[in-house]
Amino acid sequence: MDPVLSNFLGIITGILSSLVTWWLLFHGLVPRIKFSEFISKLPLTENPSKFKYRFKFENVGPRALIDAQIQARLSIKGLQFENSWTVFKLTFNSSGEKKAEIPLISSKHNRVLRFYINSVQGIKESKLLPEEIRLKASNGSILLEDLLILGSSASMTGYVFGYDTFSGARKLFISKKYRINDIRIGRFKEMDIVPKDFSDDSSREDAG
Repeated sequence: MDPVLSNFLGIITGILSSLVTWWLLFHGLVPRIKFSEFISKLPLTENPSKFKYRFKFENVGPRALIDAQIQARLSIKGLQFENSWTVFKLTFNSSGEKKAEIPLISSKHNRVLRFYINSVQGIKESKLLPEEIRLKASNGSILLEDLLILGSSASMTGYVFGYDTFSGARKLFISKKYRINDIRIGRFKEMDIVPKDFSDDSSREDAG
């Protein structure tokens, strides 16, 4: 083979090999978050609303995600103007914390987080919302369904931010837009929701 052609092919092969390796390390073999298809709704006797809501996500990628922050936003269209959206950040504890922090989400590990809808100060105070909704939020009896039927369109979206343990690159993962029909009564089993009669254990917590 001609030496010039041989050298040229060697250079091209080296470049292609480097590109494939780079892609695998920084785009292929990376953390990947998969969200549950539905929101879990469970009875909760000590809550005036009588229910709690949770969603689940799993790191299905081969590498861990570190310093993860999780947020959830409720978006309602048409409260103020026909085509405008009003956004409320949902909270993850009774004190109104608008983000959850997880130091490490290892590969093949999952988390289940609960929304504290009645702790969202904006829902209690927003003049754009019907008075009935604000009152229910203030006394702790509002349901997620009450919010998802408002306006001309409404949805809830989950966000997971974090860093790839290998590259240090910041990653953002966004769930589907959960709507009222995406709420299911039951507990998580893996990434699915298993319906169950909770009449005898309505206040019991569940890890999944």
